[in-house]
Amino acid sequence: MASVDVEWEKFLGGPVKPPALRMHATIARGGRIHINANVFKRLGSPEAVWLFFNRRLQQIAIQATSLRMPEAFPLRFTCTRRSTRYISAASFCTHFGIKIRQTHSFNDPHFSTDGKLILNLNETTIVSRTTKRRSA
Repeated sequence: MASVDVEWEKFLGGPVKPPALRMHATIARGGRIHINANVFKRLGSPEAVWLFFNRRLQQIAIQATSLRMPEAFPLRFTCTRRSTRYISAASFCTHFGIKIRQTHSFNDPHFSTDGKLILNLNETTIVSRTTKRRSA
């Protein structure tokens, strides 16, 4: 009997964390950045944030601030989930040439030592739902 050469890949993702521990952030078409309640609390439950961009590393940093500060982006509730917040960052994305055509989930949203949320545009998973078009 001939042997079959099979290449195995080890799954490095591990199990899904429980919702109470999960940090989740996405960026959608139009530059809308969504964060879950855990990320929002870890930021200090701010009313607004500053946005930063590292062109070389293709990373977005989010830092809590007051709504009264210049250049502050307000955090808003989503219509469907009161625990999720979003930032309308279209002007930020346009300025830095960040083009988002589908919704991307950040694989490893984490905090820097100075308290900024770091989102790496090179480490995302597309999570957009595809829609089927009806033929006429």
